[in-house]
Amino acid sequence: MQGDRRCEMFYRNAIRLRPNYASAWTNLGLVLVNTDRPKEAEEAYRTALALKPDHLNGNTNMGHLCRLQGRWEEARRYFTSALARRPNLPTLHYFLGVASEEIGTQRDIEVAVEEYGLAVKYNSQYWEAHYRLGRLLASSDTATESTTTRNERLKKAFHHYQAAANLKRDDKRITNELETLLKLLNQTSEAGKNFNQ
Repeated sequence: MQGDRRCEMFYRNAIRLRPNYASAWTNLGLVLVNTDRPKEAEEAYRTALALKPDHLNGNTNMGHLCRLQGRWEEARRYFTSALARRPNLPTLHYFLGVASEEIGTQRDIEVAVEEYGLAVKYNSQYWEAHYRLGRLLASSDTATESTTTRNERLKKAFHHYQAAANLKRDDKRITNELETLLKLLNQTSEAGKNFNQ
């Protein structure tokens, strides 16, 4: 707490000396979030973004603040702006995926799958992105989907669940969901064999 007060004073002094310094406003916003003052933090982030609309940390931090408050559309907008600056940053793809998944329309779920896929493309060790991607692929069943397409989707889901389980071995939730998916894959495989006989 004492450190937060010192940081706040430091950034407020920096702003007094250079009121147009967007990074000082963004850092002040972080301190304000850490001291449970989200409204003041939002004002600081908005000031930073008014000064520099493409500010990477300003957009990212504002996206996180909106995410924490359940303002998913706004969060998505800020993460998208941040990605314009750093298109290969896996965490931005991940959180854009989270925001899209929470919005929840079919198109948003498709965007979430794409964003989680990009997160693991840029960081294959990103277990959270593997897990969420696996979960979405396993659950996005459609009535018009062919058996072959369904099997491919479930195999991809299994791959991502398995990657998440290997990276986060102590998470029983992932292991349990992986086992459930494996049973589903085996049932689908058996049904396909019986149908073809």
